[in-house]
Amino acid sequence: MIVFIDSGVLGILANPNKFGEANDCEQWLYRLLSQGVYVCSSELCDYEVRRSLVLASQKKPELNSIQNLDELREIICFLQQISGK
Repeated sequence: MIVFIDSGVLGILANPNKFGEANDCEQWLYRLLSQGVYVCSSELCDYEVRRSLVLASQKKPELNSIQNLDELREIICFLQQISGK
């Protein structure tokens, strides 16, 4: 099975506050991985989430959301966008 994570879910997973929805989402991800599910997202989703996190970190520099997103890159695959030209 393959599960594709969009930018909404990716943003939740990068959330440094692991309570409620963020915790549930992280547990869901690890359950999928433990069952051998191939979990992936796209470079475009990474860009969208990373851009939002950079803007948020300017207001609250103590957040470590970007580090969390970097760590996600170690456990899920990020697919490149290829143009049809």
